[in-house]
Amino acid sequence: MKGEKLCLQNHLVKSNLMILKRFAKNGPEGVRVEYKRQFHKEIPKSVSSFANTLGGILIFGVETDENNRAILPIEGMSIKSGSEETINDATFNGIYPPVTPEVKIVDVPDHSGNVVVLVRVNESPEAPHAIQNDTKVHIRVGSTTQLATIDSIEYMLKRREKPQELSNRIINRIEERITDYWGLKNQPVPNLTLNARPIFPFRPLISPSEIYEYMRVQRLTVPSFTRQVAGGVSYAGNPLYQELNEYGIIYIRRKLHKSRWEEARHVSEADKEIEYLVFRDLLQNNFELIEVAKSFYQECQYLGNVEITAELHEVRGGRLMFGDEFRYDSIQTRESLDSEISASITCCARDLIESEKADAVIVDLVSQLLWDFSVRPGTWETRVREILEKWRVNG
Repeated sequence: MKGEKLCLQNHLVKSNLMILKRFAKNGPEGVRVEYKRQFHKEIPKSVSSFANTLGGILIFGVETDENNRAILPIEGMSIKSGSEETINDATFNGIYPPVTPEVKIVDVPDHSGNVVVLVRVNESPEAPHAIQNDTKVHIRVGSTTQLATIDSIEYMLKRREKPQELSNRIINRIEERITDYWGLKNQPVPNLTLNARPIFPFRPLISPSEIYEYMRVQRLTVPSFTRQVAGGVSYAGNPLYQELNEYGIIYIRRKLHKSRWEEARHVSEADKEIEYLVFRDLLQNNFELIEVAKSFYQECQYLGNVEITAELHEVRGGRLMFGDEFRYDSIQTRESLDSEISASITCCARDLIESEKADAVIVDLVSQLLWDFSVRPGTWETRVREILEKWRVNG
């Protein structure tokens, strides 16, 4: 019976009614299995409890008897349009941090129009997951869902540490390679670091050889500049360094070039000779990161939560050329008093697929970076969204 449970969980995509019937016959509700006759309002509670414990299967369309065993034959439930969307919405908006389960709909031929909906939930390295405005944490105990104890919550929080340490070690190794390659310790230059990574990467999502092929097909590298590094593939050029890692980590470092304010009106000749960082560079590089992240996470089939960060280095005293995409009609003092500026946002990888949500991520990141240059929020977002849409349409 235990083997059949693991088989069902590991091969959900290949599930069919025959396997399901055999599983239901031998598998009562337990710590990793729950049956429900219909969809119910407590989907977040059930899904979060599996994610907080050992993972499991939530099966809709199966009725149980007094011993928590499935009643055969399985009749299923009437199919409703948007069934998968109903579950995804409940788990994304009703659980924090959000959980992204795998959903499979299986037809019941003996009952025309009826289906069984299987929801696979992995044990989550991001646990504890809470519901009801982040106030309640549930776990599975036997065949029941119960409130977590303080000890179990403490255990879940402790479990987060190793994946986070692994992620930090990978980032540190990448930064060491860049420092050695560019010699930034001896010749610091303004540069921008961007990265996206699963919040708690506890297992590889893709093999290094698959990353190499992916980068080749996507034309993200030039063969002569491609390097194979521990757990991933990098593009080591100048002024760009880019690396993709098997744990789903995307890292981009770019030197920032400077431009003169030659297009500005009503500017003294002296001001025109000043070199400025260019706002367009910040925007375009953030846009390119999100486009790579969207494509790469689809390749990895990863739809979980990610942290996206943007950092400016060596920019103290630097001025920012800020204005319309092509014309800069006025100059204001936009000088950073900080050498290092950072911005971060947490989102779900699947959000990056939707243009509107992806643009919101970019606007949020850039807004945080602009704050240090005294650019007020609310003064540029509409124009930026228009630019992003044009870039997306033009490829």
